[in-house]
Amino acid sequence: MRMNREQRKALARQELEGVDVEVQDVDTGELTPEAPSPSLVAGVDPQVIAQIAAAVAMAMQQQGAQSADVLAQALRDNRKPIPENTDAEYHGQSHWHPEGKAKPRPELAIETWRGSWNHEDRKANPREKFDPSQLRDDEIETVNALQPGEYQIERMDGLPTVLYVVDQQDAHNKPFRRILAFPAQMYQKEHKNQVPDLRSIRRQLLSA
Repeated sequence: MRMNREQRKALARQELEGVDVEVQDVDTGELTPEAPSPSLVAGVDPQVIAQIAAAVAMAMQQQGAQSADVLAQALRDNRKPIPENTDAEYHGQSHWHPEGKAKPRPELAIETWRGSWNHEDRKANPREKFDPSQLRDDEIETVNALQPGEYQIERMDGLPTVLYVVDQQDAHNKPFRRILAFPAQMYQKEHKNQVPDLRSIRRQLLSA
């Protein structure tokens, strides 16, 4: 049984004075305060609270969008500039591909090597593979236009020499590698700098 304050006082007086005091039960349910209506919380209408919450959410969303715009602009302002001598700057034009995007870059028709010619074996030996990315368009066209055989040309110092163009074949007699070979002595230390490059070969063959 729960007692209210008056009942507790009466019980204490009974103990002190020896007087019988009737203690009545109290319905505890009457002591439980009634929960206030949500509409009366802080004296604010629920619709007003909802409007405030919506306004706050919209403000946060707008702030996030503005932050994203600021970040995107910062990235654009700090992106790396386009390097010089690149396709992007010169519309695809470069030392290797002067025509630029207006003309497709040619490809080597066959794997091509610079090599030496062995007179005794009548055989070409590969020494250095041409990298297509390091060849000009006209140099690639020169290699593709060459036919197997011997060509009389000049060394870089003007002395005559022979260029041997050999297409090596696989087991099915299909060419898989082309060798532009010069006499073996051309690769000795004292003559190595006299080996004609592709540009010189092209110029000489076109003028022949």
